[in-house]
This record gives sequence, structure tokens and C-alpha cells, in this order.
Amino acid sequence: MAIFAYFSVAGTHDYLAWNRARWEALRDLTQIRKIPINKIDGGFEFNRWQSSVKFKVHYNTQPDWRIGEDDYIVGLSPAKGYTEIAEVPFQKWLPPGKASILVMKKEETA
Repeated sequence: MAIFAYFSVAGTHDYLAWNRARWEALRDLTQIRKIPINKIDGGFEFNRWQSSVKFKVHYNTQPDWRIGEDDYIVGLSPAKGYTEIAEVPFQKWLPPGKASILVMKKEETA
């Protein structure tokens, strides 16, 4: 029973820590760097619920939620075609250690 309790508590902790770090990264982009919301792919909650602008749908290149442009993305791992511009670390319990939310900007094409 103790193992199941630890797993439940640790899993909840990790999810909440990850979510806090993600929203911190999104606040940095929108409030400090002044990036418009429609230029950020920040996940379903951010793009679908936090924005009042109309988005076009990117079929076959993005998940099912609507985004404007994906000049900036927030994620757990590096993405092809993007350069890391910031990192928001968080502590996780499963497995114990540190992880980071990455803020990435689309690379300029020549």
C-alpha cells in the first residue's frame, strides 16, 4: 500500500511541478519578452483557452488544437528546427532528479 501511495503522491508532484514550470516559461514569453500569444505553441491549455484570437489549424504538423504561428514552442525536449532560448528547471520524484522545460524559437531560414 505504501508503494502505491508514494507512486500516487510522486506522480502528482511531478505533474504539478512540470505544469508550474511550463506556465512560468509561458509567462516569461508573454509578459517579459512581449511575444504575442498567437506566435507561441504552448500546449492545449495555453493556445485553446488563453487566447482570444482566431487561429488557423495546422493539419498534419501540429496536434489537434489550434495555434496561430509556431515561432516559439515550449516543451520537454529539443525540437528539430528550433533553437533553445531559455530553460525552466523543476524537481521531479519519478525518477528522482531534475528536469527542464525548454523555450525554443524557430530557426531562421535563408
